[in-house]
Amino acid sequence: MDKMWDTIGACWQVKVLISCFVTCFTFLVGEIEAPFIALWLLVMIDTMTKWAAVSKNTLQKNGLDDHSIWYGFYLSWHNGDLSSREMRQKFATKVFAYFMLIVAGNLIAKIIPGLVLFGSDISKIPGGFVYSFLAVTELMSIIENLIEMGMDVLKPLAVWACRKRDDMTGGGGRVG
Repeated sequence: MDKMWDTIGACWQVKVLISCFVTCFTFLVGEIEAPFIALWLLVMIDTMTKWAAVSKNTLQKNGLDDHSIWYGFYLSWHNGDLSSREMRQKFATKVFAYFMLIVAGNLIAKIIPGLVLFGSDISKIPGGFVYSFLAVTELMSIIENLIEMGMDVLKPLAVWACRKRDDMTGGGGRVG
């Protein structure tokens, strides 16, 4: 197995292909910096809290409130509440949409001329807005999942996050 990877690693065609992929990815997405990593960590946390909320609801539906969340996860998976196909479709759609928004924000930054006003480069504003909006959206989803798990004390935080997102967009979104 190691010999196979050594052979692949020594192949110049593979190196060119990887180099082209990395160059295209970097051009489309930009440098992999803290906002990019933080957003995808929020997406993972959102997914985990969603699984936990579904698991908790499955335990409650079956009158098994005294069992662990892991048992709820097991039951949810076997009952089909957490089907891999459904989760894959939802997750893949979200990842695709977020990736396209990040690419669009980054490409706009490449088109807008670099102009510094009041100490900020205005070409970075569209990408920053995209990351900020998606981060607040993920935060709202995480809070909603935790509320669904029974943490009602977080309801004011959900209202706050919704207002912040509305402030960013001027929209009239709503919580839960």
